[in-house]
Amino acid sequence: MTVTTLGRSTATAVGLLLSDAFQTESLAAWILPDSGARPVLLARLFALTAARALVEGLVDVVDGPAGRIAGAALWFDRTVPAGTGATDEEPDAVVVEVLGPPAAARWHAAMTAMAARHPTRPHQYLALIGVPRDRQGRGVGGQLLRHRLRALDTILSGAYLEATSPASRRLYLGWGFHDLGRPLDLPDGGPRVWPMWRDPYPHGYPHP
Repeated sequence: MTVTTLGRSTATAVGLLLSDAFQTESLAAWILPDSGARPVLLARLFALTAARALVEGLVDVVDGPAGRIAGAALWFDRTVPAGTGATDEEPDAVVVEVLGPPAAARWHAAMTAMAARHPTRPHQYLALIGVPRDRQGRGVGGQLLRHRLRALDTILSGAYLEATSPASRRLYLGWGFHDLGRPLDLPDGGPRVWPMWRDPYPHGYPHP
């Protein structure tokens, strides 16, 4: 498997992959409680996020068999100030159109709360990383992390993310991340997330 950094035409494929990966994830289930509608709506939402990442950062993917993408990671460049699109008083109109008003309101509440905890020092932000359910447990996510974190170590860049479960938090601890302050309980009954930061390791980190 090899890691490739994508161009702008692939946002839809990345959205479909991430939708599959996040079907049972707590934050996605809270934003979109209707499990029947969740696959299509998540795919559209994540395609929008991927398209934005391709402008404001980059998208890494692992190539799978038969031309299928086996995993994707969406990174946003936060070495210069940039808006998240989720701190205005109202949800983004495009997201409202994609998700419908109730789900868009929950998405907006989550993004706004998380944006308030983002560090102000320059960093690269891992917004999403996912592997289709039939490919999980095969080291694809680790390959994506190893590829980008090694690059960030080379340029001495910090990294930031929000872990959305205790299991993902434990995974990121193994990659050199640490908790950045207290866990964040999202508003309106939303799930708990863990803001996490990783300093660069100029001599290389002993990755799992």
